[in-house]
Amino acid sequence: MNAVKFSLIGILILSGLVFAKPADPSLIPSDAKWAVHVDVNAIQNSAIRNAIWNIIKNEGKAEKITNQMVALKQIIGFNPVEDVDSVCLYNNSFVPDNGIMLLQGRFDTEKIEGILNLDDSHETISYENSTIHKWYEKKHKHEVFGSAAPDMLIVASHQSKIESALDTVSGKEKSMADSVVPAVFANSPNGTFLILSATGIGEIKMPPNAAMLAHVEDIGLIMGETDDNLSVHGALTMSSPETAQQITQVIQGLLAFGQLHADKQPQIAKLAGAITVSCDNVLVDIHFQYPVDQLVEIMKKLKNIHDRPQN
Repeated sequence: MNAVKFSLIGILILSGLVFAKPADPSLIPSDAKWAVHVDVNAIQNSAIRNAIWNIIKNEGKAEKITNQMVALKQIIGFNPVEDVDSVCLYNNSFVPDNGIMLLQGRFDTEKIEGILNLDDSHETISYENSTIHKWYEKKHKHEVFGSAAPDMLIVASHQSKIESALDTVSGKEKSMADSVVPAVFANSPNGTFLILSATGIGEIKMPPNAAMLAHVEDIGLIMGETDDNLSVHGALTMSSPETAQQITQVIQGLLAFGQLHADKQPQIAKLAGAITVSCDNVLVDIHFQYPVDQLVEIMKKLKNIHDRPQN
């Protein structure tokens, strides 16, 4: 079992499913239970982003969005579209609202700190060679902790979390770069823009109607573009070969159901037909690949159906 799990984590997930270029595994603590990485630069260069942006242009909304982003930069010190290179979320547990968000890019720290100083609850905490900002988020009624550098922003909901994040970034705390990641890092597929991995899923308390998910131990997901195709590759490590076979059959049944209604929902049927699922011992492999131009056309049709007035 351990050898099989290593093949999934070491080859499928850690070889890029957590750290798509230009992400740096030394920024993530070695005990992270889950991590999500979004390569914003890869999205900006993707065909699907360009196609969606053209739709926005045709609807006359592009200029408004662009102006809003420019105005936002004047207020918060960075343009979320142009100045953020990547976003990474991670946590060493599955406790809700307890993770870390790390943004890499170009940030005007003076403007960011100026905004924070306008909040009466804002205070600063000295930690090692860094300054931690603390303020109270009224909408969600909890404290927030942040650190701002010209090339990185870190946000957390607990002081211990942001201290750990700063220690990892500085090299004081052990990171995933100290594990098997560097050995397989070069295998990360080009064009990857969304990555997710999670291990120890069995620790999550599942509702009774999701009993099958309680048998999922690890998850890996990668999304990107290859030769103008949108590609999504997912992998599940199940608790046993039997549960792997069972969840494979459930997924295959759902896909077959989607294709049965091709006359009423042809777009959904086309997408369902592009998904393949297979099982090998405790591993369940799920793959979806579809031409970007055809996918955009399906999205347009689905949007038209959604926007159509209801009788």
